[in-house]
Amino acid sequence: MTALLPADGFLPNRSYTLARETPAIQVYSDENGRRRMGTLMRLPEGTNVSVCGEGFDHKTTKVCCESGFYYLFVEDLESDVPLRAQAAMAG
Repeated sequence: MTALLPADGFLPNRSYTLARETPAIQVYSDENGRRRMGTLMRLPEGTNVSVCGEGFDHKTTKVCCESGFYYLFVEDLESDVPLRAQAAMAG
């Protein structure tokens, strides 16, 4: 299996549409500006996400979508189709 992210765990400017309901950990900043993990939830199928930062370990990445910031497992994104590829297939 080819790794989606480089060794530092961050590949900027890559957007995806989730192909299935995907587990996610909410990310927020506390009053001191430190990154904290929040609620474990599921982002619905069809949600558009953009990689925007490093995860909390080498198996995760930080993504943003209209409703906030989340950590996702890299393996959950590997099977999803990048938005740019979807546009090329549609055109």
